[in-house]
Amino acid sequence: MIAFTGTSWHFGLQFNDEGPEAWGLLSYGQSTNPAQPWYTDQSSAYANKEARRILFTEAEITAATLAEGRTTLSIEY
Repeated sequence: MIAFTGTSWHFGLQFNDEGPEAWGLLSYGQSTNPAQPWYTDQSSAYANKEARRILFTEAEITAATLAEGRTTLSIEY
């Protein structure tokens, strides 16, 4: 799948007693370079309706931060 136009960011949000809970995904890849592995990396998640939980609290962000200071994200069900 190659997307040139259209909606790019899909986002859902709900508020509960613990605070906001959000999910989101791109409908295409994170790179504009077709040679990169991230060019269509989000397409299969979009096709399978597999949104990623968006980190909100300091504890969630800290738990997902790697030693190099980068953040890692994964799909949770």
